[in-house]
Amino acid sequence: MTTIPLLKWQPMFDDRAAKLHDLPAELLAAHRAVERLTAELAPTDADRPDVAAVERRCVDDFRAAALASNAWPDVTRIREARTAADDHDLRRQVLDRAQARAAGDVLDLIHDHADTIVTDYLRPVHDRLVTAFEAAAKVIPEAPTTDALMRAPDKVRKAWLSLDDTTAQHARLVSTAARLGRLNPVEHDTSSEFASLRNLKDIWPEFQVGRTPPWDSPDLRLTRLAIIRAGGQMWLPTSAERDAAWWARYGGQVEQTTRNRFALQGFAAFGGSA
Repeated sequence: MTTIPLLKWQPMFDDRAAKLHDLPAELLAAHRAVERLTAELAPTDADRPDVAAVERRCVDDFRAAALASNAWPDVTRIREARTAADDHDLRRQVLDRAQARAAGDVLDLIHDHADTIVTDYLRPVHDRLVTAFEAAAKVIPEAPTTDALMRAPDKVRKAWLSLDDTTAQHARLVSTAARLGRLNPVEHDTSSEFASLRNLKDIWPEFQVGRTPPWDSPDLRLTRLAIIRAGGQMWLPTSAERDAAWWARYGGQVEQTTRNRFALQGFAAFGGSA
């Protein structure tokens, strides 16, 4: 299927259709063109004239005419069926190429608008969801049990129930942003320290790739609340913003290391030894 490379982006368009977030108008128009072409390709070969069946009927008609001494039947219907079948095949080939080109246009636009989609379309929604997490963290107990929640005031129960949608929406936004980020990979933040939090090492100094964070939980609602309570600053950055945050924190060390290396190389060039 020519649109297979585009399938991984379908959740982003589905979320837009569900009104979770919007997308650039140019991108939406290009995606609608792909959908229209795909719909036009949907009919199967059942719509294709069955030339063999027409030929068999014509043969039977000639046999019947010979037996009955009737006039010979017209064979132009075979040529018409062949022409119709050829037109059908040609149309599908052209549609398939058009669909492939249109899908490529969408992929190009996603790449071109990747950062803008994050900053202008996903991030405002993300920030509203984080505000909802912050509000919920103020009223929901740190280790809520089912019994405690059932007996809790309406404000607490409503806050807890609202977290189902809030958490699911947040997870979809983060997933889409991460996929967009991979189109322009980070140069410095390769450990993903700044992938979802501005201040990961401030609230978890022992951070290392592969280690389980202290707020990890099978319940993603509790994970979000624990991050908020720990003082985590959740954000939805572009790759460039992640690298900028990494450089702001570690750039001085990198520059100092570089200066030291050059100094050692210069010292060695003049016959010194380390």
